[in-house]
Amino acid sequence: LFNCHYNEVIAMRLLKFDLVGIAVLIVASFFPFVWFAFACLPGWRLVYLLMISILGGAGVIAPFVPTKREHEISRTLL
Repeated sequence: LFNCHYNEVIAMRLLKFDLVGIAVLIVASFFPFVWFAFACLPGWRLVYLLMISILGGAGVIAPFVPTKREHEISRTLL
């Protein structure tokens, strides 16, 4: 539906926003589990939520960082 155009720049921009949406949804799906699993340990809950948020932030920023061809494997692993 959203890939009905012939402009490659627009297609890549929409792909990046799609990847951001997927990363945000994956990160957000961890929050309820961590919140309730560590209800009795607020310090550890904060540590886990911060780790998830930082890694998720890296996953959201990664599609917008311009890279060369040889670095695509490391970007994919992120």
